[in-house]
Amino acid sequence: MKSKISKFFTVYIKVLMVTALIFLTTIALQMIPRTNDYLDTFSLLIQKLIFLIIPVLFWVIVDKKNWRIGINQNRKCLSFLKGAGVGTIFITFPIVISLFFVENSITSNGISLSVLLTLSICFVTALSEEVMFRGYIQGLVENSYNAKVGILFSAVFFVAMHGFNTEMNILSYLEILAGGIFLGLIKKKTNGLWTGIGFHFAWNFVQEGIFGFPLTEVAEKSILTLKYIKENFILGSPLGPESSSATIIILIMGIAVLIKRNRNQVINDLNL
Repeated sequence: MKSKISKFFTVYIKVLMVTALIFLTTIALQMIPRTNDYLDTFSLLIQKLIFLIIPVLFWVIVDKKNWRIGINQNRKCLSFLKGAGVGTIFITFPIVISLFFVENSITSNGISLSVLLTLSICFVTALSEEVMFRGYIQGLVENSYNAKVGILFSAVFFVAMHGFNTEMNILSYLEILAGGIFLGLIKKKTNGLWTGIGFHFAWNFVQEGIFGFPLTEVAEKSILTLKYIKENFILGSPLGPESSSATIIILIMGIAVLIKRNRNQVINDLNL
């Protein structure tokens, strides 16, 4: 019992230390004066990269690379593209469905430099958050306990780290939890991060870069602007598809498919 308690505190303290360093560094960066939108974007990119740099340093220096974090993976580009394809389908489906059932307005803005900046932000965000949550936290907990605990812990922590957004509602939290579990299963299935990075990137970019749902604090133009005028509990709200129960359903279906198609590997490993 004592060893289990000490193991828990060791893992918990490491996670808290990594999180605290990320927050302190982010706050310090936010205090640097910025004079234009491009400096805002550059500052945001650096802040996102902190989610990658600090966990990797901990993994190398403190944890002595006791497990594979998952960034070194064969066929990175192919894995990324596969994940991006699935992510595009998953997030586009509830948006397209909503066009038929939710009152909305849609305008075309074209492709601009701002869209490319949004693409860069979405890629760096996906890369950094996957390294932080699925690479470091899930890997750390899995190395100390098992895959099931690692996936669930990282998914819950993923929700907690998004809880600072004041526009979140109960559906948003459930969607992020389901997304965290889905990405955790992808990492377990592929034994790497790049499929999840692709999925995460497409999930964010389709929303923000194509349809104009704001996911970051830097306002950038999108290819289209889609606004829900009338709230709909099933298919969307002014917060966008991440507060849609349709999005949660498709993620749960994805989780079920991953478990079913990899029953021997995943269920045995997760003790389900």
